[in-house]
Amino acid sequence: MRKKSIEKISDQRYRVFAQVNGRRKSRIVEGSERAARRELERMRVLMSGAEYVDPATAPTVREAFREFLRTQDERVQAGEIGQAEYKNKERHARQFCGVKINGVEVGKMKTTAISSDLVIDEIVPKLKAGRTNRTVRKLVVNVQQAFDYFARKKWCVGNAASGVKISTAEEGKRLRRIAPAEMQFVISHAPDKYRLAIEFAAYTGLRQGEQRALTWDDIDFDDGVVHVRRAIKSRAGVGKTKTEAGERSIPLMDFLLQSLREWKVSQPLEQRAYNLVFPNAVGQPAAGWGWRENGIGAACKSAEVERITWQDLRHFYASVLIFNSEFNDATITEFLGHSSISFSKKEYARWFKDRKRDEKIAAKLGAAFGRG
Repeated sequence: MRKKSIEKISDQRYRVFAQVNGRRKSRIVEGSERAARRELERMRVLMSGAEYVDPATAPTVREAFREFLRTQDERVQAGEIGQAEYKNKERHARQFCGVKINGVEVGKMKTTAISSDLVIDEIVPKLKAGRTNRTVRKLVVNVQQAFDYFARKKWCVGNAASGVKISTAEEGKRLRRIAPAEMQFVISHAPDKYRLAIEFAAYTGLRQGEQRALTWDDIDFDDGVVHVRRAIKSRAGVGKTKTEAGERSIPLMDFLLQSLREWKVSQPLEQRAYNLVFPNAVGQPAAGWGWRENGIGAACKSAEVERITWQDLRHFYASVLIFNSEFNDATITEFLGHSSISFSKKEYARWFKDRKRDEKIAAKLGAAFGRG
């Protein structure tokens, strides 16, 4: 039996029915039957145009992300995306859902409650805290993909994250300069499992993918250097370094060499399968997200300092080289694995400018006190 679209309750009072997100919803209309029919037509137009999503039938943001991640896991199984990309999407979903607005987690809100203004004015600024613009941009891209999916499922009207633009053009000018004492303090608070990996990154400047691909054959204990020859690629596994200049040899400080010697002797047998210096528990390349969240993230939390990203460890190494007068520009470029001096100066423009200023000030002070 066909269900009625309009039901008369009493004189000048009607109930109008319409399908919303697969469920039959009703609305009371005061007035004539003609008014009820106009309201029914309006509701049908809204439904067909996907201009309305009923909050009562919409999922929470966390539930929606859970379903989105299920589809992404299917893409992993089909070989369309890599496990690392899936892990990034999973982490970004967790971070987005964990933002609190007026004490309420975004993940507990309905998808219909997430507007463009809320994303741009409140959620993104909170996500930027302690993260570089490059990191936030990657996060936003994954969130935008998720909200496209939500819109297709008719869990929300349009993509609330589509208007977010994260510029990295000025990123080099806002680099965080970390003092050596602060870095040592953070490292001392790192979990034992990650301490050497963090220390190695801070005092060699290797990119995360380069460090995860290191084998014991790359560590020259006799000459005290590490040879960088390859890097982990998100989808293609182990491959070449980012650029040809990325293949380089970097001197290792004595304390770091000693720590590496001790680790090589004590490394569990199950971790030696592929001869990696910093593998996971079964000897395979470690997951970058674990280093970030459970390693440096946990260290900063324990030390009660502003969060340091894994990229900041490389920037720390660069800052020490730049502000040490014993290293010329060519050496700095070589150790960082950059393609040219001009690229290094563009990447760290603010610091090179500050170094030049400091050198001028020091020269003027020396002349002023007769010690130039």
